[in-house]
Amino acid sequence: LREQKRKNEPQGLLPFQYDPTGEIDEVTGRGGLPLVLETFRALELEKAVAKHVHIRKRNSGFSEAEHIEALVLLMAAGGECLDDMAILGADKGLLRLVEKEKLPSADAARQFLLSFHDEKLLADARAKLAPDEKALVAPESEALRGLGRVVAHLVERVDRHRPAQIA
Repeated sequence: LREQKRKNEPQGLLPFQYDPTGEIDEVTGRGGLPLVLETFRALELEKAVAKHVHIRKRNSGFSEAEHIEALVLLMAAGGECLDDMAILGADKGLLRLVEKEKLPSADAARQFLLSFHDEKLLADARAKLAPDEKALVAPESEALRGLGRVVAHLVERVDRHRPAQIA
């Protein structure tokens, strides 16, 4: 009975269990990726993203946190370019494990990343260059500052669990 009870309980924060199945289309070689997503959520990064990163103009499509989760999964899977999102999105076993119907497309991920760019800030920085200067560092956009606050949240959460004097 204890073994049966344990088998039916989620094994972590995400409500999945590793269970062999006869369905070939739901088998994945990326069984470790849900643990990356679980860590992301355990560190409450989706809440930090929701609080600090505001890019969407409408409440349709993927949220900022869903985009960042997908990009983190892509990097953890060894993705080399945004077009590799299609490979993850076609993995029915992975989608089932992370309880997603789909992931953002490469085009949606590209648009999301381009949203961090603020052309006006870049134009203003160019206008302030002296005639003999060529290189510049534009100020961060509000979206990038928000992402920086998410990174600070991550560092604070990790340090809380495993304090370190040197980074």
